[in-house]
Amino acid sequence: MVQVRTLGMSSGRKERISDAVSDVVERLRDQLDELDELRGGIEDGIKSAANLIPSLNEEKEHLQDNITANRERIGEIDKMIPKLEKQKVQLGEELQEKQEQISQIEDRIEFLSQTDRTRS
Repeated sequence: MVQVRTLGMSSGRKERISDAVSDVVERLRDQLDELDELRGGIEDGIKSAANLIPSLNEEKEHLQDNITANRERIGEIDKMIPKLEKQKVQLGEELQEKQEQISQIEDRIEFLSQTDRTRS
């Protein structure tokens, strides 16, 4: 129980004041306990977050390495595109030439077939 200086007060009043002060002190203790619990929870959260930082940094570095590798690959592909376009044109021309050769061969076959029929 908390003692309070109460000069010149009646004992009943002194007791009520003492009880009121005790109640206030008890509530303050309860609140202090709650604050200590909150502080403990906050400290745990901070420790947990601090433990995550190294793994997050590692993941960040890994992602940065992937970004760098992808940018390099994009650069390589950008260099390949003109060469591939040129190859595409060449293959298209080659295709056209072969189609023309096939057409000429078909014309010869047709001609020879007609010539052979007329001889028979």
